[in-house]
Amino acid sequence: MAREVDSRIPQEVIDFLDTRERSYSRGGRGGKPASSRQFDSVSGGSISTAFKVASGSSTLFIKTHAEPPLDMYAIEAESLDLLRGAVKTERLVIPEVLFQSENALVMSFVEIIRGDAHAEALAEGLAEIHRQTQDEFGYSRDTYCGLTLQNNTRTTDGHEFFAERRLLYLARLCYDMSRISRQDMKALERLLQDLPSIVPQQAASLLHGDLWTGNQFGTTGGRAVLIDPAISYGWREADIAATMLFGALPEAFYARYEDCWRMEADWRQRVPVYNLYHWLNHLLMFGDPYSTAVQAILKPYRA
Repeated sequence: MAREVDSRIPQEVIDFLDTRERSYSRGGRGGKPASSRQFDSVSGGSISTAFKVASGSSTLFIKTHAEPPLDMYAIEAESLDLLRGAVKTERLVIPEVLFQSENALVMSFVEIIRGDAHAEALAEGLAEIHRQTQDEFGYSRDTYCGLTLQNNTRTTDGHEFFAERRLLYLARLCYDMSRISRQDMKALERLLQDLPSIVPQQAASLLHGDLWTGNQFGTTGGRAVLIDPAISYGWREADIAATMLFGALPEAFYARYEDCWRMEADWRQRVPVYNLYHWLNHLLMFGDPYSTAVQAILKPYRA
């Protein structure tokens, strides 16, 4: 329901909107006065509370959280800017960050168009992002995947990074919360012993990092949109695998990505290993409903 004021929107966001609208008014650009401002709740997120609001001559998107983890929105703003800088095609949209504070993020609003018309545009843009490579895996700071702080300590060894900074890091957190057993930990250790023979050597690519289907959508003109990144430099196959966490994207996406940058042979067989990271993260954040997926991947490695 539309409303003029919502107590969940931090005062610093209101101040930003006021300043922005005064600027538009002085410039003769038809700024909307605060007295007629309306906030509409936007559904879909499990972490932040979201709204859209008409401000100045445009519509903005607002994310808020009363007690977010340290620097969560600052890291998201940095991540979106990094992804936007990597994209050359106009067919992939990364929302522009206009304002960021400890408790909120304000971005340009992007209209959602349902359907799969954007699948090839998403593939082209993602391949451009992945072509941003460096020698080291990780990132200059830790980033968030959901509410979980990702350990991005750098290393030149991709297998070490995925084993230590991704799977074992989360598994230990889950174990400390009694969400996996000692037997599960031993099974994971056996899997990781085989990791170099399962996953081929790959460059350290810039990753979105949380590319389940809910973090991408289509918009006008057949363009694609990416939101809610969890960036680091890692194996690009892990990003592609994440698109298969809850269903999958249309085959047109995977075919077009391969046209842009061919995947290593048998990459689909490695999807469960990559996605074990996300299932562990869901188990950590949300508990038992995600235990089945974790157990299924570890089952072949039980003694």
